[in-house]
Amino acid sequence: MKYKRQKNAILLLAALMIICIGCTSGEFEITVGTDSEQKITEEAVVNFDTTTLPDTTVSPDTSVLPDTTVVPETTATPETTLIPETTLIPETTLIPETTLVPETTLVPETTLVPETTATPETGEPEKLHSELYIPGLTADNATKFFSEVCLDAEYINTGDPSRVQKWIVPIYYKLLGTPTDKDIAVVEDMAKQLNAIEGFPGMYPASNSYSANLRIHFCKPQEFSSIIGVSYEGNDGVITFWYMDDQIYDAVICIRNDIDQELRNSVIMEEIYNGLGPIQDTKLREDSIIFTGFSAPQAMTNTDLLILRLLYHPSIKCGMNAEKCAKIISELYY
Repeated sequence: MKYKRQKNAILLLAALMIICIGCTSGEFEITVGTDSEQKITEEAVVNFDTTTLPDTTVSPDTSVLPDTTVVPETTATPETTLIPETTLIPETTLIPETTLVPETTLVPETTLVPETTATPETGEPEKLHSELYIPGLTADNATKFFSEVCLDAEYINTGDPSRVQKWIVPIYYKLLGTPTDKDIAVVEDMAKQLNAIEGFPGMYPASNSYSANLRIHFCKPQEFSSIIGVSYEGNDGVITFWYMDDQIYDAVICIRNDIDQELRNSVIMEEIYNGLGPIQDTKLREDSIIFTGFSAPQAMTNTDLLILRLLYHPSIKCGMNAEKCAKIISELYY
């Protein structure tokens, strides 16, 4: 038995070797000897083109469905169909902002016809007034008041037509003697009013009397003559000025320092006013700061200021006579 098993093992090994050799040629034959000497013959044809199924039918490689059919990645519908972001209709059709018709058609502001064509009930266009116009004061009266005070000199050539005289250079004033705080305030306030007049060269305080071209002395009446050179007894104030080619360039004023403050305020304004060019006092206007009768006004009237506005208007030149002034005034005041 032991021998037979070995023999059978040797035969089985030989058969396997024959099988391996036969595979290369496509045919093989196996003969196995046993106790009954059975013979087994088997023939096989190896067709490498048709039977290489393991190479061509590697289903796991070609049908890896999880890799090739990853539908969630290729059909990411939520990302490609974000309709809410691409169709933001409320932002692109803001019609209320683009059709603000009430703001673009403000017709009442652009067609203020009543202001440009102010027509009374008679149907005739209303005559507009100039900027200098004072209600109730006619152009004739304005010319008359101007000629009375600006073209007649007090004490000199009384009643004879004169020529326009006024300041061309700035006025630098200095208060001398014994002025009070109220005296200083009156002069400063008047200077502010004068500096607002068109064409006026300006009135400013001087650092000292040597640089001043208007010196205002507050002193006793006995000192008037020593300061001015002429005695004006009985006057509360007096002014004298120097001019060349009808242009005033220097002036001196004396104010009594022994009168009450209210009267002194009026005298200060009167003398400064006379020294600006309207040298003659008026007999026609009792409320004026330069009324010839006794009065103590504490402020210039609108007519007083009007005369200065006419006098210092660029159209009124130094040396003009009454006729030329009247023609220009009719153009400036209406």
